[in-house]
Amino acid sequence: SLLRIKLADTEDTFDKVDLNRRIAELLLDSDVDDKDGAFEALQAALRIDISDEPLRTNFEDLALILGRPQAIIDLYNSAIENVDDDMLKHDLYKRMAHIYEDQLDDADKAIEAYRAMVEIDDMDVESLNALENLYTNASIWPELLSVLKLKADVGNGDERVDILRKMASINRDFLNNAEGAIENYSEILDNVSDDMDALNA
Repeated sequence: SLLRIKLADTEDTFDKVDLNRRIAELLLDSDVDDKDGAFEALQAALRIDISDEPLRTNFEDLALILGRPQAIIDLYNSAIENVDDDMLKHDLYKRMAHIYEDQLDDADKAIEAYRAMVEIDDMDVESLNALENLYTNASIWPELLSVLKLKADVGNGDERVDILRKMASINRDFLNNAEGAIENYSEILDNVSDDMDALNA
């Protein structure tokens, strides 16, 4: 087609992205319906410019329709090494975490992606909540405590007390760490001086 000829002739990266986008749109036309070809065109465009969010959305949607979630992971993993912008990097890790968790059922890889998000932003409550659920389901108590500590640092009031209570229970019931549990209860009393659970601990 004319667009493919133009693509072969151009050296301009902006033009390459735009032409691949237009090729994908053409191939997804109901009269053509070449999803595999559109997938390749979108992938080629994102290899040039991974920061294009609408392009990423279209690529992800098509990849999932075609049953290729791993292709999203592979593309984002290869691209992220060259990404300097923390917000973009955070977004790529977020998408990978969701795909690992929801599409590939790979909790370990999902944990890695969420942890990378927390390294970028340790106040990212969504990632901390996801890690809390994954660590709880896998009974990984020391790592769960680390996540809860970050959540306690972010939280305040009743929310913080509830998190500290959960930390105390983990220290007491699963890690046999009486000293850690006492420290948690002491922090609870700093917030609520008449908390009966902490007073009776």
